[in-house]
Amino acid sequence: MASFSISDAAFSGFRIVREHPKAVPIWAGVLLVFSLANTLLMAAMAGPALMRFQQPSQDPNQSLAAMQQLLPVYLILLPLSLAFYAVVYAAISRAVLRPGDDRFGYLRFGADELRQFGLGFLYVLVLLGVYILLILALMIVALLMTLIFATGGKPPAPGPVGLIMFIGFFGVLGGLIWFMVRMSLASPMTFASGRIDLFGSWSLTRGHFWPMFWTYSVAFMLLILVTLLGLAITAAFMAVAGGGMAAVGSIFRPDLSSVSAVLSPVRLIYMGGSAIFSALILPVSLAPPVAIYRALRSSTPDEDGAPIDSVFS
Repeated sequence: MASFSISDAAFSGFRIVREHPKAVPIWAGVLLVFSLANTLLMAAMAGPALMRFQQPSQDPNQSLAAMQQLLPVYLILLPLSLAFYAVVYAAISRAVLRPGDDRFGYLRFGADELRQFGLGFLYVLVLLGVYILLILALMIVALLMTLIFATGGKPPAPGPVGLIMFIGFFGVLGGLIWFMVRMSLASPMTFASGRIDLFGSWSLTRGHFWPMFWTYSVAFMLLILVTLLGLAITAAFMAVAGGGMAAVGSIFRPDLSSVSAVLSPVRLIYMGGSAIFSALILPVSLAPPVAIYRALRSSTPDEDGAPIDSVFS
């Protein structure tokens, strides 16, 4: 059976950064522009509503009104985010599978990116459907347990049903993780094959769930470390520039009530620092599936028994 190295795949993102350092400032610049544009759009269209929504309120009507004002913004941001991450996913696949094609930091906007956009849209729909099915299954189990433990027409004691619901919650979570791991090679497969391949990952990952799970777990821990380091450094710069810990607090409770608030020096420092470290985070989180795909695909023989590696040239 084809195999791959957990450590090699988990650290593949760092390898991209080490071998192609010129791509990092390009990614950081694009991330800054995208983040700034998103934030300015939200502040301009629904800044006050966003701030009201973030505040705890006892009046459900106020929260509902704020959500109604925010809905048009999210309907605009959702396709923009899908388009942006289509470009990013294609760039990471290009960096791993075609490392010599490094113009513009591997960033393009062409047929590869359009296929990634279509794949992302379909994947979101499928993932949402799987989530709904798992929740429905959990609700059916809860109903059956309620009927089983009910006695004399009285509702059952909360203990047994609560325990089953608790276990069921982790069952739903585990089911989602299992599904996402099995589907995680769809993006590099789509990039390499030149066509949208949503379910091809299912057969390629058969028998590899646990090695892939541990690879992604290691990559996730590395992601947390880089994120915390970036947050600490950015917070230090914000404290110096903004005059103390009050400026650091704006990381967790940002003022997005207006365009001028978004363009404040402290907020721009945060967004700049976040863009730099996000440029390091993206390959750490997105490169492992591509590295796994390359290892599995290269060691999978074709009909003549030869390794399939022509797609990586």
